[in-house]
Amino acid sequence: MILIDEKKLLEQIALGNEKSFSTIYDFYYPEIRRYVLKFVKSDEYTEDLCQEIFLKVWDIRGNLVSIFSFRAYLFVLARNITFNFLKHAAMEKTVQEEIMRSSFVLNNYSEEEYQTTEYLEFIDRVLAQIPPRSREIFELCRVDGHTYKATAEQLGISNNAVKKHMIRTMKYLKNTILKEFGLSVTWIGVAIELTFI
Repeated sequence: MILIDEKKLLEQIALGNEKSFSTIYDFYYPEIRRYVLKFVKSDEYTEDLCQEIFLKVWDIRGNLVSIFSFRAYLFVLARNITFNFLKHAAMEKTVQEEIMRSSFVLNNYSEEEYQTTEYLEFIDRVLAQIPPRSREIFELCRVDGHTYKATAEQLGISNNAVKKHMIRTMKYLKNTILKEFGLSVTWIGVAIELTFI
């Protein structure tokens, strides 16, 4: 299912339109909740993480118009926040106990879910081949939503250096994905929003 006029909604959200944000939230929330629940296995923690995910979207709303595929970005954001939670949960006994109580076996992945997982794993392998500095810059700009200027200031390099890293990485991703999947230019843009764990 595709959200009609998603680009327009994202443009309105970037301007602070809460009604458009609610539309995006209502559309994606069920799917994001199912995704997070598969890892966390607790309704309570899943709800908390979903709120955190969408709050992050609202926080970086000014950068939404520059995202090639919002759905891909949202799922990577959900994955990163969920995995960070699980890393901390490993050290929290009470969280471990809650997850164990709520634990259940998840079966019957749909073909789409399988392909998404396979695709994300492929992207992780591709990103592993990119120089560490380029990966760091890519993550700051595309996952954390930083501007080139903010990234340059944080890393103590020039805006031009950030731009060069991004161009090289983008070109590498596009060429690799085109070769592997034969995707159109539009869908190759999905890779730009993906990051590593």
